[in-house]
Amino acid sequence: MKKIWENPEILKINREEPRSYYIPYDTLESAVKGVKEESHYYKCLNGDWAFLYFPREFDCTNGIIQSDFLKWETIPVPSNWQMHGYDVPQYTNVTYPYPVDIPYVPDENPVGLYGFETEIFSDFKGRESYIVFEGVSSCFFLYINGKKVGYSQGSHLVSEFNITKYIKPGKNRIVVKVLKWCDGSYLEDQDFYRLSGIFRDVYLLSRNADSHIRDISVNAALDAHYKNGLLSVKVDFLGKKSEYKTSLIDTDGSTKEFTGDLKLPNVRKWNAEAPELYTLIIKCKDEFIPIKTGFRNYEVSSKGEFLVNGVPVKLKGVNRHDSDPKLGYSVPLWHIKRDLTLMKQHNVNAIRTCHYPNTSEFYNLCDEYGFYVIDETDIELHGFVYRDPNIKGYQTYNDEWPCNMPEWREAFVERLVRMLERDKNHPCIFAWSLGNESSYGKNHDAMAEEAHRRDKTRLVHYEGARYADNPPSVDIISHMYSSPEDIENIYLKDGDKRPYFLCEYCHAMGNGPGDLKDYWDVIYKYPRFIGGCVWEWCDHAAVKNDENGNEYFTYGGDFNEYPHDGVFCVDGLVFPDRTLSTSILEMKSVYQNIKTVLKNENTVEITNLFDFTPLSSYKLEWALERDGDIIDSGSIGLPCVLPHKKARVTLPLNLPKVCKDGVCLNLSYVTKNDAKYADAGHEVAFTQLDMKVKRVKDALPSDILRILVNEDRECVNIKGKDFEYSFNKFYGGFASLKINGEETLAGITSYGVYRAPTDNDRNIKNKWNSYKENFKENELMNLMGAKVYDVKVKSSDSEVAITVKSSLCAKSKLPLLYVTTKYLINGHGFITVYTDVDVRETAVYLPRFGMELLLLQGFENIEYYGMGPGQSYIDMKNYTRMGKFKNTVTGEYVPYIHPQEHGNHTGLHWAKVLKDKGTGIEFSAEKSIDFCASHFTAKMLEENSHRHTLTPMAETLVRIDYKVSGLGSNSCGPKLNEKYQLNEKKFSYSFTIKPVFKN
Repeated sequence: MKKIWENPEILKINREEPRSYYIPYDTLESAVKGVKEESHYYKCLNGDWAFLYFPREFDCTNGIIQSDFLKWETIPVPSNWQMHGYDVPQYTNVTYPYPVDIPYVPDENPVGLYGFETEIFSDFKGRESYIVFEGVSSCFFLYINGKKVGYSQGSHLVSEFNITKYIKPGKNRIVVKVLKWCDGSYLEDQDFYRLSGIFRDVYLLSRNADSHIRDISVNAALDAHYKNGLLSVKVDFLGKKSEYKTSLIDTDGSTKEFTGDLKLPNVRKWNAEAPELYTLIIKCKDEFIPIKTGFRNYEVSSKGEFLVNGVPVKLKGVNRHDSDPKLGYSVPLWHIKRDLTLMKQHNVNAIRTCHYPNTSEFYNLCDEYGFYVIDETDIELHGFVYRDPNIKGYQTYNDEWPCNMPEWREAFVERLVRMLERDKNHPCIFAWSLGNESSYGKNHDAMAEEAHRRDKTRLVHYEGARYADNPPSVDIISHMYSSPEDIENIYLKDGDKRPYFLCEYCHAMGNGPGDLKDYWDVIYKYPRFIGGCVWEWCDHAAVKNDENGNEYFTYGGDFNEYPHDGVFCVDGLVFPDRTLSTSILEMKSVYQNIKTVLKNENTVEITNLFDFTPLSSYKLEWALERDGDIIDSGSIGLPCVLPHKKARVTLPLNLPKVCKDGVCLNLSYVTKNDAKYADAGHEVAFTQLDMKVKRVKDALPSDILRILVNEDRECVNIKGKDFEYSFNKFYGGFASLKINGEETLAGITSYGVYRAPTDNDRNIKNKWNSYKENFKENELMNLMGAKVYDVKVKSSDSEVAITVKSSLCAKSKLPLLYVTTKYLINGHGFITVYTDVDVRETAVYLPRFGMELLLLQGFENIEYYGMGPGQSYIDMKNYTRMGKFKNTVTGEYVPYIHPQEHGNHTGLHWAKVLKDKGTGIEFSAEKSIDFCASHFTAKMLEENSHRHTLTPMAETLVRIDYKVSGLGSNSCGPKLNEKYQLNEKKFSYSFTIKPVFKN
């Protein structure tokens, strides 16, 4: 006999038809207030439920279902049972965690049995009673007072049951049998931790027994001139149709009663920058139903622009999962508010719900905070691409996929309909998405047809339509991870008039992404290129304790689960606890809506990139810096520059005549007033302008100091007034740098090319240092050090020149590069290093190249003039600024969950690494170089799989690099752009090392 949960044509038993989300209230006052807990017709069932876990459904017998709750354990609802010690979290991206044998799932199918007793309110007596489950993974059976009520599947979709005939006065017993897997699980192969249980709210609703409103459809649109509001309200009843009244409450509290349609002159329009909401109240018998609505139009122009209320809008988006390291999928309201607040603070205006609908309250908040939302159906079939071991590579489509099977048609369509009907009244939603990474088949056609039939006010999106040459069923051409070059040269020249959108781009995994600005240069260039959503919002992780009881963040494989996809879940703009990473700061900078260019020494041209907000809402705070020190500053109100317009602003600047490192004008645009997401003074945009002031470097000391040079068979020893240096000819580097008699070096200086691979280096690292034994292409991590061919020493009473010819090479390989270095040491202890490099023509591009100095314990403080204060790379520096900064070496560490390269600073003029008492070493260069100081070597970072296993060394490793290759986003996106690669076969650079004395 076929099991219900292995039959794709059985999707529900006794479940109610989908409807719009709302809560009925018993008074007008409580309805306007909108706090559902204050409604007498609402009862939340969240809390501690009785719980039993069974590794096999076979063992969950009817007798156990009927047994006494006192013998059960307890678990909080909502939650995921894996987060409470039952089973383990399992992270997979593509692969299914069970055999691909549709529609069957393993016989050892775990079950969570939930039990709860509740007393029905007296307000519920004589009325219709419903129970609502907002999210249960993966399917469940419902029992009330020992009787089977029904069945439902669709993990991220609402399931509602009429339980009137099952309940009784007094205590009522609710039992929910949840299965880990069902046939619907084949449609839920999203890139996330696989978790189970009742993970969203459970509540009761009391409705009028004679007749009550079942569904409400609200269309709040604008007329052709985008001035007047056109409100249409359609009501569907359960039972006989009854009279009802509708009224609209403005934000100022004024109320307008109406019947039928309503035309509202000079309506306040909804958009993501000014989310103006009205409250619609529908009264029927003893119920008041509030619905927040906003007047807006979503359209496509003849040029393929995405229009909001007739205005072309760029979507500055992110992909967001429900995810918390302790709560799993079960994210409460405060958690969602925190996410949305951070997004608004970092210039995000669009969200794609990846890859399922969110909880109902999420959309209420998006309406309120102001976001353009792509609501995505709970469908992903990604695991089918690798299901056949005889097919090599990534199979994008086969007729045997469910998306083309008639018996799965209703499962596809129903998921779309349940989402659309629940969320249709939210002004924030501009597009319905048919799911993610599920190829394209006839069932997608059916979904698109149903979406267009039910809602003509929004667009239909589905990236997988590209596998079918983007048929007319989709209104947006959508891609993932295409390079800016391919987008511009291929996809935007295909003759299609539909908007082009990147539903995923700039894989924010670990240290990166490094190519955000490149995308937005193209997005702003083409009207049809409407934007994209960064993958993704947050790192996914589950918390675990180490052997000392300390919590740490995990990723795939840390629970000994199989299969898993390792670190690929750690790919967010913020850490799992929502600590900010540099990637979100970079995104904020690239997404900012005010652009500034220098026109002359006192005048800047400001472009308003907001779509609806004049710049008079902000003020400009400016500061003039010379060599990193503020010499003048001020604040001015901005003129009323309309959206998409420009204006020039003159500032009272008195530029200095000369400088040492540079003169910069820092421009910070801040809010004048408090907003929901930030207090007044919040910075929405920042620009630094390089002022063209003559740079005059400090003159070298004019006095000539004597030095003593003593050369033996292995070393060149140089002694000056306050220093003693020893250069090792055998190894081709300095073995000792003593300042005032104190040693600084813990090892011989050397050149290095390696960095601990970032997560976005996951493809190129196999060329840098492949992990397949005997097939290592370059072995950059395990270079043997310098092969010294020749050392020449030439000295005088005041100067010594040491010229070294050497190479870097690995075992079994040709030399990687040849280096000629000239060290010029004078009587003041200055070491000027001139380096010429010839790289093997066949070598892959290098991670970096530069000198490495290992300093003794105590060199903890750094000062520098360069891009900061955060880490910066050639392709990820828009959020930083040129300036003078201080930090500790410990503070330079970036605690990525998966240890990797970090802490670099590009554009360096000079840097000092100092002891607490102020002595140390200074590095400087005529042309900007890269600098990094760390308590971790590349080897330490690469050989530790988690940050909690890292132990910093006491010494400080300093890198003085000619260049460090960019970060890109090639963990999933395009390969690193050549302009960001250290791919030069011949290059030279120079810098100077100076002793720093106390004070």
